[in-house]
Amino acid sequence: MSLSLLPIDLKIKLLEFCPQLRYVFAELRDLLKNFKKIEELDYPTDQNYFREKIILTYNGIHLHFTAKFWDCILTMEEYTWSSDSIVFHHRLPYLTIGTRYNTSIMLNINDDKSIEQIGTFEGHTCSIICSTFHPFLPIMATGSSDKTAKLWYIDNERTFRCYATLTGHELSVYTVLFHPNLPILATLCPGSRLKLWKIDIINPICFATMDGETDTFNSFAFHQTKPFFVTGKNDVKLWKINHFQTENSPVTHLETYEENKNIQAIVIHPKLPIFATIRIDRNVTLRRINDEENICEYIGTIESQRTYTSSVAFHPTLPIIAIDGAENTVKLFRLSERVECIATLKEHKRKVISIAFHQVLPIMASGSEDNTIKIWRLNEEGLILRYMSTLHLVKNIFNQPHTNQFHPILPILVTTTTNRSVKIWK
Repeated sequence: MSLSLLPIDLKIKLLEFCPQLRYVFAELRDLLKNFKKIEELDYPTDQNYFREKIILTYNGIHLHFTAKFWDCILTMEEYTWSSDSIVFHHRLPYLTIGTRYNTSIMLNINDDKSIEQIGTFEGHTCSIICSTFHPFLPIMATGSSDKTAKLWYIDNERTFRCYATLTGHELSVYTVLFHPNLPILATLCPGSRLKLWKIDIINPICFATMDGETDTFNSFAFHQTKPFFVTGKNDVKLWKINHFQTENSPVTHLETYEENKNIQAIVIHPKLPIFATIRIDRNVTLRRINDEENICEYIGTIESQRTYTSSVAFHPTLPIIAIDGAENTVKLFRLSERVECIATLKEHKRKVISIAFHQVLPIMASGSEDNTIKIWRLNEEGLILRYMSTLHLVKNIFNQPHTNQFHPILPILVTTTTNRSVKIWK
């Protein structure tokens, strides 16, 4: 097809309407050679991930190009059993995905956006439900519906070896979580027992089992640095780990905070001693852990139209929380002496399902029932400067973005949909 008969202003209109046409038609590529770049707007960062606009000019005609931020580089249809089994390595471009087939695969995401499968974790006899990497050791933990958790060693040659199987669980293991600083692993079966394991030895030992009727939990979170943890079911409880011995009360119950509502999840701030309890009545309660007085201080409660627990996320460093709001919005709240709404984002056309902050880059992602994921740019104060980009999913009630998760340091996003498919964006 030739565009040679079209006037130049119409060709420019075509480029403005669909910049991708410059890759298709030679006439448009030749036209762009005459243009001169007069402005390029970038977010100030060492990596050029945030180019927002390039302005070209020719004979008094300006052409504006908006850069494409994210490409979908892999789609795995109806592949995983649980979004909690999908985790990034804390430093390397590795992604592990627990499958429906009793295994977990590890992928390497290359700089050129190609993906290679490094290997497979094999050993569970039922589906893998949850996974987590150790924050600084070459260890990964997995939990399964076979009522066990496994610890895997990952060597420098990218091979995996299961060196311990943790048993004694009455139900499927839905949570595995390493303490950020202490050699402790927690395994949890919701509504059942919580177990704490000492992992700095070849054969991990269970040094605490919470198994009374009043000690069954739906949710759990470690303090970032201190030997404290928080549990939730119909109320919130604060606990302290005394030592790793099995006698003389290795765990002490400090306080109980009445909620009188079923607690679906506990989300703790990555850096600050603040956590949110997400209740079944769609409200979110904020508390601060005072480790000097061994108490939790009440900050406030946010009334939300929230449907999914993944639609609550903390800013990686600031006392800011993002929560889905009414009328298809995302609301940002600052947490100080009280809870203060500082922003309302209104770009989505249907209810927001999932929210995630990048841990290093100043961006946030929100997924919605409108089958889109929107990327937002933040300033140094944690406020949203502007909406940056939209990632489109196939419009289908079963293909809505159920969860979003960024790589801790790299510009990679993984999305699970409501039909448990997996999409990787870079």
